Amino acid sequence: MAVALNTFVVSNVYYFLVLLLLLQLVVAKTNNGFTLKLIHMDSIELPLYPGNLTLEERAARLHYQIDARVKISS
Repeated sequence: MAVALNTFVVSNVYYFLVLLLLLQLVVAKTNNGFTLKLIHMDSIELPLYPGNLTLEERAARLHYQIDARVKISS
């Protein structure tokens, strides 16, 4: 009798843990949080990106961005 009861308890615990794992996987797949896609200033995915910049104009924009970062950090 005690062996049968012990087997019953172990199997119920096993099924409970498997069910808990499956529920955790389902909950982890849902995306209920706030997401934000970060886009670099010179990315072509930027809506206001001027796509017809020359290499010199891109270098000037990069230089301006670096100067702005240096001024902020100093």
